[in-house]
Amino acid sequence: MARAVWTPHAERELDEILFYILVRDRRPETGERLYFEIRQLADEYAESAAPRASHPLAPSSWYYFLHKRWLVFY
Repeated sequence: MARAVWTPHAERELDEILFYILVRDRRPETGERLYFEIRQLADEYAESAAPRASHPLAPSSWYYFLHKRWLVFY
């Protein structure tokens, strides 16, 4: 079963997004929900046999999905 790989850089970027939502926007419930949504969707897309979207500016082995306003590469 394939799973999304979270590099240290990807973890930091997700943390930065969540920090902004949790602290700057003062929406802790939204930040927590978003964290779990992104993690779950990344695993679902990695496991899926459905066609994958590639981005012309990303390496050829990277795929992405759009979640709300973020492009999430996996």
